[in-house]
Amino acid sequence: MRYARLMVVHHHHGRRQIGDETRFLASSSFGDGALYVKYLVSNQRALRTIVEDILAVRFDWTQPVNTHAGIRHFYWFMLRHKARGFCFW
Repeated sequence: MRYARLMVVHHHHGRRQIGDETRFLASSSFGDGALYVKYLVSNQRALRTIVEDILAVRFDWTQPVNTHAGIRHFYWFMLRHKARGFCFW
C-alpha cells in the first residue's frame, strides 16, 4: 500500500441517481475499512490514515461537503462505513 497525500484523482463514477451514488460511496468506504485491517499491523500508514479519518469528521462542521445530495455529514458517513468494513474483516 502506498499513499501519496498530494495525489488527487477526480473522476465521474457514472452514477446518476442519488441512491446509487450513496451506495457506491458506502461500499467504497467499507472496502477502505477492510484494507485498513489488512495493513494495520504491517504498515504504520494504515494507523495514521485511520486517525486522519477520525479527525476529518470535524470538517462536517468547518468545511462541509455539499456535492453529494444524499449525504448530509459526508465525513461521518464515510467513517461509519469504513468502521463497518474494519469490523467485518
